[in-house]
Amino acid sequence: MKKFFIIIPILALVLVIIFSKAITNNQSNTIEISVSKENNNYWEYEIENNSILEFVRKYQIEKRSIQNNFTEKLKNETVEKYIFKASSPGITKITLKSKNINSQIEKEEIYEIKVDKKLRIKKTKINN
Repeated sequence: MKKFFIIIPILALVLVIIFSKAITNNQSNTIEISVSKENNNYWEYEIENNSILEFVRKYQIEKRSIQNNFTEKLKNETVEKYIFKASSPGITKITLKSKNINSQIEKEEIYEIKVDKKLRIKKTKINN
């Protein structure tokens, strides 16, 4: 009977460690990049090497915040989020370009993406 009191907590600890590792590894092979959408601009992404990284999906979030408590003006902001998934180890770049209606580039954000052998991603922003 005493053996069960020792074995059960050990098994529970092992299961917690296994589940936490699985969750951490599952989250580490995707990356999310957020950009602010202004006026009538739209964003396009370009992946330098599609065999290392692949596009998963894009979604938008509308944010509202009060700019000033005295004037009660609302400030609306739209944030676009891009999710990418690691496919194989290597180094690549993601370029996000904000364009206006006339397809002229107004903003550009470049990220260097390093994917290790376990498909964990490290993101580094190259420019603003």
